[in-house]
Amino acid sequence: MSTISVFDRSVGPLASSSGESSRIAFQRTGKKESVMNFIIWLIIGGLIGWVASMIMRTDGQQGIILNVVVGIVGAFLGGWLLAPMFGTGTINSNDFSLAAMGVSLLGAVILLAIVNLFRRGAVR
Repeated sequence: MSTISVFDRSVGPLASSSGESSRIAFQRTGKKESVMNFIIWLIIGGLIGWVASMIMRTDGQQGIILNVVVGIVGAFLGGWLLAPMFGTGTINSNDFSLAAMGVSLLGAVILLAIVNLFRRGAVR
C-alpha cells in the first residue's frame, strides 16, 4: 500500500476517515531506492558543478570530485537562498525536477562567484 502526502493532509491508507488529518504521512523507501537516489544525487551534483564551472570559467582548475562538491554545496546554498523565492526544492531534497536543477545550478554559480571573490579579489 502506498501513501500520497499532500502538505497538510494525508491521502491513502494512513489518512483518517474524517478528513481532518493534519499530519504528513511518510512512505518508507527501500534500501535499493535509497542507494539509487544517492547515486543519482552524486551524478546530478557533478553535472551541475561542471556546468557551473563552465559558466564561471573555472573548469580547468577543478576535477570531477570538486565538481561534485561544488554541485552539492551549491545546491545547499541555492536551497537556503533561492528555493523559498522560487517555491521549489533542490537536488538535496530528492527533487530532480527542472526547476530544482535550475535553483541548484544558480546556487553553484553563486558559490563559485564567492570562492573567486576570495581567491582572486574579483568574481571573474
